[in-house]
Amino acid sequence: MTKSSLRRAVSALAAAAVLVAGGVAPSIPVARAQNTLPQNTLPQNTAALPSIPSAHRPQVVDLRFGRHDGVTRIVIELSDTVNWSVEALANPARVEARFTDLAPGAGPFAEGPGIDLVSRYRQEADGSGRRLVFYGNAPVRVKESFLIPPRDGRQARLVIDVERGAPSLSTR
Repeated sequence: MTKSSLRRAVSALAAAAVLVAGGVAPSIPVARAQNTLPQNTLPQNTAALPSIPSAHRPQVVDLRFGRHDGVTRIVIELSDTVNWSVEALANPARVEARFTDLAPGAGPFAEGPGIDLVSRYRQEADGSGRRLVFYGNAPVRVKESFLIPPRDGRQARLVIDVERGAPSLSTR
């Protein structure tokens, strides 16, 4: 291996370490394989980029319920801001909060009881993300949902206000 190819290899490894540690995607040179393989063998023409470890992805750190201004309030506390959507569905009556960038695994919030209009909840995989499903005791709809960003020493919180009624359009 020549000095210049060794420098390129070290540079690529350092860039990959930055990607893993900080979530920043630097330009990483990808070496193309020479077609020196035996016939009937396809050359490897791509380099795998490291994925961001689960430890660096947001997680659910608390989940609580309350009664607030005539609605059942669901508060999902998160280790960081996330991409999310909320939707009320029927048959069975439920509200689903979907997250595209949560760490895999349900942790201590895999499932549990709710209060008032929410009988119970369950966390599950949803394609490339995760979702929290809140089952209603009756038909429910989302009155309001919003994300409070981290501030004043507190973590991000997704707030979902649920009321009795037929499901309406999804929010956010």
